[in-house]
Amino acid sequence: MSAQATGTVPVIDMAPFLAGDGDAKAATARAVDAACQDTGFLVVTGHGVPAPLIADAFAEFHAFFDLPVVEKERVRSPRGDNLRGYVGIEENALSYSIDATTPPDLFERFTCGLPDVPDDAFHNARRDTLFQPNIWPAARPSMAPVAGDYFRAMERLIADLLRLCAVALDVDEQFFADKIDHHSPLLSANLYPAQPAVPEPGQLRAGAHTDYGSLTILASEDKPGGLQVMTRDGNWRDVRPAPNSFIINIGDLMARWTNDRWVSTLHRVVNPPRAAADTSRRLSLVFFHHPNQDALIECIPSCASAGNPAKYPPITAGDYIMGKFAKQRTAAQ
Repeated sequence: MSAQATGTVPVIDMAPFLAGDGDAKAATARAVDAACQDTGFLVVTGHGVPAPLIADAFAEFHAFFDLPVVEKERVRSPRGDNLRGYVGIEENALSYSIDATTPPDLFERFTCGLPDVPDDAFHNARRDTLFQPNIWPAARPSMAPVAGDYFRAMERLIADLLRLCAVALDVDEQFFADKIDHHSPLLSANLYPAQPAVPEPGQLRAGAHTDYGSLTILASEDKPGGLQVMTRDGNWRDVRPAPNSFIINIGDLMARWTNDRWVSTLHRVVNPPRAAADTSRRLSLVFFHHPNQDALIECIPSCASAGNPAKYPPITAGDYIMGKFAKQRTAAQ
């Protein structure tokens, strides 16, 4: 249940839900439903992901970003699609995905996909796109196994979170299971460097955007210049990570599934105060969950009524997400 709040975002302990007690599961689900209707953001504890695994992942990705630029450049995607490997600073402009033009964002990124791609017809037909090979730096041989372990932990957590979401939405607890059994999530490590130079007007660490998929799981360092969410009153509010927690937010597809009962909220990463700019380096690990490409996203029955009919036509997850990717532009474009 909701135990405390960080800014305007409730902190919810998942442990009672995972323990399986009926009353506790229902209470936790009610807290999730309230948070998702309010800001679309919540912070979860009691999630079952070991703290040493999280620490190892942060250490490994910090070591990657400490590599010389020439080493990082060697793991750029040969396809140029930014779905694998390294992307340099000022090469993304996330605000373009909501049709807003801003200077490019002040972060560099490394992205990987599934560590274990099944050898079957569905996955083999998409090995040049959704399930393309990961790219790992030769200078960091420990990076692939550590990232793979963290990725698998996020897959387990997503499955638990979606069971919790199903209960909160008053549908069968396994409602989402057959919609994520060949999913295509991405794990991105975002490094926001210190800012000795003043950014351009309108330039942020990450411009305002919504996420495209079902849920996003964020683990972040608590450093100056962090996450902000737009509240219902149109104001930006800080969201600071709590110890041994993850920040969860609703993506566009979940908002469509729920007929906007749950909100996919604009969020951004702001610049640090100038007094703290030189010591503001910040690393975030972001797990973007995308359902099965062929999953049909249509209004969940419990989210519509005679007075509140379905707002959106059905669409496959793949069609929606690829449309958003097409709008998200890099600085080079």
